[in-house]
Amino acid sequence: MDKKKSIISIFLWAIFLLLAWTAITFIFSDDNEDLGGGYIYYGEQKMIDGKFQIPPTIQKYRYNSEIIIAKQHPTKYKDIMYIDYNYPLGRDAIYYWIIDKKTNTAIGPINYDEFIKEISKYDDKLEIEWDLR
Repeated sequence: MDKKKSIISIFLWAIFLLLAWTAITFIFSDDNEDLGGGYIYYGEQKMIDGKFQIPPTIQKYRYNSEIIIAKQHPTKYKDIMYIDYNYPLGRDAIYYWIIDKKTNTAIGPINYDEFIKEISKYDDKLEIEWDLR
């Protein structure tokens, strides 16, 4: 019985250390960038988190004081660590996202044509290099 308890104890400590290491890496990574409005880009995970989450894998992103825009290719399989969105074109397609920090709304995942249509609503007011193609 002591051997079984010892193995379980070692296993639990290993899991704890792995989770602690992951959390420390996640929080203190040099690749992280504060995007404003409570949003952070986590470079190691290639995702954006805040009120809305854009899961991995973000290929490009831009932001200013009003919006965040991103180009994303979903991971091949659903990951329980991230919100699972409905990807209408499947997980092999490229998707685009718009997070409006002023109104706390998000649009995405959408295709490029929808992105161009939606971003044009902001174009007159914003000075942001938004070509994510």
